[in-house]
Amino acid sequence: MSDHILYLVIAASWTQSVAAVASAYSKTMIRLRIASMIANFLGVIVGAASGNMAVLVRHLILFPLDLTRLREMRKLVASVKRAADGELKVE
Repeated sequence: MSDHILYLVIAASWTQSVAAVASAYSKTMIRLRIASMIANFLGVIVGAASGNMAVLVRHLILFPLDLTRLREMRKLVASVKRAADGELKVE
């Protein structure tokens, strides 16, 4: 691996760590999921570039899970807004 690639992998690793801490610090679920998805995306890059299969597989599993939970949360927020506006009918 060339020095430039190595430095990019190290930078991605540090950025992934910052995003993981940001997701843990987040006070809202949507921001948490977005930060976690960024961390997982960078984790895939770091895992693939370093050849660490455990890291790669973990982030490949967590990324779509976070994406699904983010979609669910956005749907829930939209439902709550509609209900608050009186547009949601309960049957």
